[in-house]
Order: sequence, then structure tokens, then C-alpha cells
Amino acid sequence: MLAPKRWPALLLALFLLSLISEPSAAKNIFGVVVDKQSGKPIENANIFLVGSNAGTTSDSTGFFAIPNVTESESRVTASFIGYETRTVDGLPSGVIKDNVIILEMEPTLVKLPQVTIEENRFVESALNSTDGFMAKKVKTTQVQNAVGAMDDVIRYYSVFAAIQQKTDLNSLLYIRGGSPDQNLVLIDDVPIFNPYAMRISLGGAISLVDNDLLNSAEMLDSGFGARYGNRLSSIINISYKEGSREKFHSESNLNVTAGNVSVQGPFAKGKGSFIASLGASYFDFLVEQTGARDVSVLIPKRRQVHGKVVYSFNESNKLSLLFINGKEETGVKDYRPENLTLDSDSHTRIASVRHQVVLNPQTFVSTSLSYYRDRNHLQFFDNGNIFHGGELAFHTTSRNLREEITWSPMKTTRFVVGSELNSSTEYLAWAVSWRSNVELPIDIDFRGEERQYAFYAENSTNVKENTTITIGLRKSVTRNFKPSVLSPRLRIENRLSDKILLSASWGVYHQFPSMFSTVLRGVPIDISKNYASLKPEKAKYVDLSTQFFPAQNFSVTLSGYHKSLSDLLIADEQRIYIADNIGSGYANGLEFQLRGVSGLWDKLSFYLAYAYANARYKTGKSQWTYFDHDRRHSLSCSFNVNVSTSLSVDGQWRFGSGFPYTPIVGYLYSPDSWQADPDGWVLVKGQKNSQRLPPYQRLDFRVSYKSHIGKIKTGFYFELVNILNIRNIFFYDWNLNADGPADYAIEKTPIYMMPFMPMAGSRFEF
Repeated sequence: MLAPKRWPALLLALFLLSLISEPSAAKNIFGVVVDKQSGKPIENANIFLVGSNAGTTSDSTGFFAIPNVTESESRVTASFIGYETRTVDGLPSGVIKDNVIILEMEPTLVKLPQVTIEENRFVESALNSTDGFMAKKVKTTQVQNAVGAMDDVIRYYSVFAAIQQKTDLNSLLYIRGGSPDQNLVLIDDVPIFNPYAMRISLGGAISLVDNDLLNSAEMLDSGFGARYGNRLSSIINISYKEGSREKFHSESNLNVTAGNVSVQGPFAKGKGSFIASLGASYFDFLVEQTGARDVSVLIPKRRQVHGKVVYSFNESNKLSLLFINGKEETGVKDYRPENLTLDSDSHTRIASVRHQVVLNPQTFVSTSLSYYRDRNHLQFFDNGNIFHGGELAFHTTSRNLREEITWSPMKTTRFVVGSELNSSTEYLAWAVSWRSNVELPIDIDFRGEERQYAFYAENSTNVKENTTITIGLRKSVTRNFKPSVLSPRLRIENRLSDKILLSASWGVYHQFPSMFSTVLRGVPIDISKNYASLKPEKAKYVDLSTQFFPAQNFSVTLSGYHKSLSDLLIADEQRIYIADNIGSGYANGLEFQLRGVSGLWDKLSFYLAYAYANARYKTGKSQWTYFDHDRRHSLSCSFNVNVSTSLSVDGQWRFGSGFPYTPIVGYLYSPDSWQADPDGWVLVKGQKNSQRLPPYQRLDFRVSYKSHIGKIKTGFYFELVNILNIRNIFFYDWNLNADGPADYAIEKTPIYMMPFMPMAGSRFEF
């Protein structure tokens, strides 16, 4: 058997051999989609291979790429509402310039009820992303093939150096100095307050997004427009795909922990389509069969159903229905390492209806109504002492109504006005009494109702054909927090040349207090005791970015940002973590990204990113303190090698400087303190976040193989996560141990992140 230490050398040898092997019949197709009349690039055009399910969409520069294409499936089709569909031959000929296909699309006539118009591209852009070229966009195939992402789109975003995870055991993201509760996640315009699955057992190991339904996702970590509110850090805008309107199609995928089956197809003679997915975990069953009960507490039983139904009344009038139902359970009667009994369950239900209609050549209207319900419950106790235990119940119900009108009086100007109403109820109950001190609030009992109204307006204007200026204003009003708040936004984008893009943005953002912050802030915080006296947190954001293309198939992105924070909710540890708006802070940083496809028969693509960040806060006149999630340096490197039409190799290496932590410097006897352990001892903390954990490193490899069995497309992968088995430290667990009646010692135990882990999976398309 090969020693683990020799695995990296073997994989490196395989990688080098793949670079010098003979070129295969497979090629990569690169192209640009442009308006034939104006020559301007068309963003979000649908690109696919004729007779295949492979496809992608064009980016903000009109560029697209499709890897591993054989001559038998090389015909490329581009479609976009408002334009005639275009098909060309992608490999032998086609309309090719400098090895790049130029797809010129003609504007078409769209028939509306009792009127015929020439479709305006600004109107159609309301159906697609208009949030600038700096949005971090992800497609389904990227997530499916990404090493270390576990087929999860939110986990995938950790490939970007500026996006952090405090532990690779969960998918909670810390973005540009912000905490997980400051990220707004949307699925088809539905706000998802808690987007994480496996919450109780693994703290949110993956997201609840179903990758089989994923069409695309984009992250906006700066400059997001006035339609987005009530978050300080970022927007993750996820869209589910529509089912096929031509034929029935099904897929299934299996890995070592779970399986998933999806089906899609047309109805009403192609006017409508549906897509649905059913997923379930079974690793808990496998573990139970082996008798390894001590492991089963970490793996919940998970079931989920996702679906989307779309019906087009005509070419300009569409209705969409979305539904999600997910449930998790974990139950262990005798978890021997901790000698405890644990029961937990979570249940999420989401439903929405969205109507989109083009009223006339200049006006597009979108209306959406959504319902979100989330129930979580956890109970545990010490088998040796039933008075040591804890209970958590967290319930959220939300109803959201959004109306948005896009009006384009000219091809160079677009106005967006909208309103949003959100009505929510929250319930949080928490109580804990453990055998040792737990750094959490002792008890929380909160029930609240909230209504938020928002009104927003935004104008985008093209100036001299190469500059776009977007100005927006959002006003938010709540029932519980006075007064209302105004959030102005500004973004300027300039196409300096065909190879250089510039972007500058400034904005003011607010986030109202919520029980959601208590659960996902990432640090102990209790806002139940003084909820009525709190204010919204505030951030002022400036971002400067440029993207340029030094050579064919290469892009470089440079970004710098500064975020000024005020009215931050900071917990007072002396008051049992009761929080108040006593904090101010800042976050700034520099980011570098390089993407490319080499000339080695277009086999090798790579991504390199580095980020420098600095995030601190203070209360009153106290000294500046690093946020718990402050990471000064981050580096990410990844590559993909298409060895042949069927075989590909992926790798990724990540490095991050250590997160801050607070050391323990002593102990004292204070039995009346709420921080005392059962014996009356209190650990004395040193300066807050004055020391740092060791650096984080992880190297992953993945080998993927795809083939055909008759008409069935198959895919298999084998993945090695943390192949060097580096013991990255999540945090230190501090305890006071007695060596004798009067001899105590402080014990510092590291708690580690994900160890070396082999993974495998398969995918079948029918």
C-alpha cells in the first residue's frame, strides 16, 4: 500500500504527465456574444451545444467558454430574449477570429398582446443580472466539478481568497470583515434567513441549495444596488433553472453520504415546464450498521424536496412557482465520548410565486410573493447528571412581497422603482447548565413580531457608450425601530478600452437587529433583554476595482475597499453577553485575482488569488480590537487539466494566516460569578483577540471521469480532501484540571478542523 506521504508526489507526477501527453480530440470552445448592430457585448446569453446538455452563459464582456468539446458535438447555439437565436460550428470553422468565436446576434421582434415591438435590451436586462462586472458569478458545472466544494454553491465561494471560513467543517462565510448573518441569500428572489443545512450536528456543513436545480449564482460583495437591503456585507443571489420545454430528462447522483434524483420536462405543449429534485442522506444508516455509534451524532438524517414550475402565457408573460421542503433529525441516546444524550430536529418550508410581464417596449414588471418557515429544536443532557444539559428552540416565519417596475425610455437609460414588505415572527428560547463553563448566554426567551417596509429607486445611464452610472436610494421603515433609514448607492463603470474595465462604488447600508444575528453572528450575543432600545447597524462602503485582459484567455482583477462601521452590536461579557449599539469599526483590504487558460492544447486552466484584509472594532474610547474573523493574508491556487475528452484532474491549495483568539492567563475562585464552573473556579482572560492561531493550509485533489453507457451519460469522481492531513486548529478549548487538592493547572486543548478525507461520487443523466 502506498504511504500517505508519497501521495502528493504521485499526483504531481500524474499532473506533469498529463501536460506532456499527446493532445486529445477534445477542445475548448471560446467565444464572444455581441449585438450585430451596435457591436456591444451581450451578457447572460444562453450558450449550449446542439444535441448535448453542456452549456453556459456569457459574462459581462460577452465572453464564454465550454471545455472538453468533441467535433461530433461542436455546434454552438446562442439565445437571448429580444434576439434571434444563432447557431455556428464551433471547432472546424464558424465565425472565428484569433481562435475565438464571434457570435453576432440580430435584434428580433417580440409579439405582445395587441402590439408589436422591437425588444429593448434594457427591458430584458431586468430578467438578468445588472449588478456590474465585479459580481462573482458561478454556474452549475463549476460547482459540480469543483474540488472541495461538496457540490455546494455556497461552499464553492471559499475558493475566492477574500471570502473566509472560520472552519472548513461548515459553510458559513465571512466576507470582507462581515459575519455570516450580514450576508443576504436569495433563491429566485426569496430571502433565505438561514440558508444552512446540517445545522445542529455540524453547525451548517452545507447549504440548503440544491445543485441539481442551480442555474447560476452571483455574489455581490460591494456596490450592490438599492433593491437589496437589511444587510451590511454581501448578497448571494441564486437562481434555479427552468425545466426543459422540449423533452423529459432525469439525473441522479450518489456519493458516500447522500443521494439525489431530479426529473424535468414540458407540459401544456411546451408552454410550461417543471423540474423537481428529491434528496436524502444515508450515511447515518451505514454508520449504524457498523456499530460505530460514537460517530452517528455528527451525521443527521436529512430529506429534502426542491421544485420549480414555470408557465408562459405568451412570449412576454411568465409565471413561476418555487417550493422547498427540508427536514433533518439527529438522535443519540448514549454518545460515549461526551456521555450525553442528544435529540434535535430542523424543518424548513419555502414557497413562492413570481409573475414577470413585459407591458410595452419600455416597461417590465416583476411581482413576487414568498413564504418562509424555519423550525429548529435541540435538547441534550449529561447521562450522569440530568441537571447538566441544555435546550434550544429557534423558530422563524416570514412573508415577503416585492413589486418592481423597470422602465427604459431610451436605450441608454433605465429606471427601476420598487417596494418590499416583510412581515416576520421570531421565537428563540435557550437555556444551558453544563458541567463546565460554556461561553454562551445562560438563558434567552424571546418572542417578537416585526414589519419592515422598503421603497427604492435606481437609475442607470450609459454615458458616451463606454460609461455606466447607476444611482440608487433605498428607504426602510420598521415597526419596532425608529426612525426610518435612508441608504444611498452609487456605482460607476467604465470600459476604458477593449481590454480594461474600471469600477467605483460607494454606498450606505443598514441592518436591523434580529434573532437571526443571535444564531449566526459567529460570536455569543444576546439581544433579547434590550431589543426595543436597539438601533440598526450601519456601514459606509467604498470600492475601487479594475479588470484587464493582458493576453488572450487571461484576466486580472484588482480591488481595494474600505468599510466604515457604526452602531455595531457588541456583546458585554460582564453582562452575560447582552449586546448594545456601542461599537464602531472598519474593514479594509486589497484583492488580486488571475484567471487563465494555457496554450497547452487548451488543456490547462488555472485561478490564483491573494487578499490582504484588516478588520477591527472598538467600544467608546477603548483600544482597537481585531474581529474574531480577521484574517490578514489569504492565498488560493487552483487548476484544472483536461487530460482527454473523458478524464480531468483538478487541484486546489489554500493558505490563510491565523484567526485571532483570546488567551487564558490565570484563574480565580469566584463561586458567585455566572462564569464559574461547578466547582466555583473562573478562568481569567487576557487581552481580547491578542493572539493568533497557527496558519491554515489545505491541499485537495480530484479526478473526474465521464462516459456513456448507451444513451445514458455517466460521470464518476474520486476526491482527496486535505491530502497532506494538516491538523488545522479551529479553536482552543480551555479547562482547569486539578492535579491535587490544591494544585490546579490550565489545560489548553486544540480542536481541529477537517482531517484527511477521501470522497467519491457518481452522476447519471437519462
